[in-house]
Amino acid sequence: MLALINKAKWLLSGNVLFAFSQWLMLIFFGHFSSPIQLGYYSYALAIAAPVFMLGNLQLRPLMIADLSLENKFMFSQYFSLRMITTILAIGVCLFLIKWSDKVSAVIFLLVISLKASESMSDIIYAYYNARKEVFFIAKSLAIKSFLIISLSFFILNYTGNIVYSLAATFIGYFLVLVFFDLSRVKNNLKSFSIFDESLRKIIINGMPLGIAVMLISLQANIPKYFLEHYFNVELVGVYTIFYYFIIVGGIVISSVCQYLSPYFSESYRDSNLYELKRAIFNVMLIASILGVLGLAITLPLHGFIIKSIYGSNYIGYSYLLPYMMLAGLFTYFSIVSGYLLTSLNLLKVQMPIFIFLMALTFLFSYWLIPTYGLLGAVYTTMLSAFSQFLISSLIVYNKIKELASDV
Repeated sequence: MLALINKAKWLLSGNVLFAFSQWLMLIFFGHFSSPIQLGYYSYALAIAAPVFMLGNLQLRPLMIADLSLENKFMFSQYFSLRMITTILAIGVCLFLIKWSDKVSAVIFLLVISLKASESMSDIIYAYYNARKEVFFIAKSLAIKSFLIISLSFFILNYTGNIVYSLAATFIGYFLVLVFFDLSRVKNNLKSFSIFDESLRKIIINGMPLGIAVMLISLQANIPKYFLEHYFNVELVGVYTIFYYFIIVGGIVISSVCQYLSPYFSESYRDSNLYELKRAIFNVMLIASILGVLGLAITLPLHGFIIKSIYGSNYIGYSYLLPYMMLAGLFTYFSIVSGYLLTSLNLLKVQMPIFIFLMALTFLFSYWLIPTYGLLGAVYTTMLSAFSQFLISSLIVYNKIKELASDV
């Protein structure tokens, strides 16, 4: 397990640092801005994230699997498609903005800009991920992290306004994208074309995955929609700052899975069951340790942790933290299962799985949130994550069992 973490150290450190910087920005928002601005920001993320998830078409794991196995398409073709879908995602989000509230609209526009920048950097990261040159990814993420932390702190400290902080952060993102990320791959974009006939084939492969991850994002954000509808946007912000404890741990697991994705695909292609099972065991062990450790720490110290990180304004909600960390344990398992579904070429099954899970989460939210409020939202997150892990792991188990019988 330690050897695995060591091999993935650059990708892991870059992603963890980036996630920590975003979490720190959220902490700054909680300390220096108003709860309603934090709520607007959280709700804008809840609306924009599923749209960009669909637009991304899961091209990163798809491209990694392709470049690791068959090389059917070139990087320039994936990049062309990502640019098209990002523009479309921006267009869809513009229709979802509540223009009557100026502050909310400006925050939403800035969140859209940040998501678009992340989307374009992500497809460049996929290229280096597939080539197992992950130091570049870590360096890019480290630069962004430094910009997020420094700009958020100084601007919020002086203005107390999320809008100025998000605007400065977007400028930082854009500069990194243009002068660092794009500059490294410009020679691979000579055949760039938005009219390439091959893009249709990539869309056919990626659309089921895009819809699946959009449904995953919707599934994660449904509790926020119910909180905003039945209560207020401020509670959306409170839920978000607690949910970020899960996100940070999820970044660790996702980083390890991103590193292992080529190995999953290669082991499956070569019918190397021993290597495949060993990789799955190691990453599941990491997920278990991370989840259990988080739960063990927060059970006795939840009040101290919340007061230390977010301040006394949120101490009254600290009882939610252990419940959220239990939801995190199942979330980490489901992240591993999700990567395995893609790496084992289980693409078509993902859409019906996540349609069912989204419907299930909607029902959990409908039953629990109006009655129990924030606690109901956390219960929903817990039940939803457990259901996702149970269903996806059963499908992966059956696929490996089928592979073993063929061998």
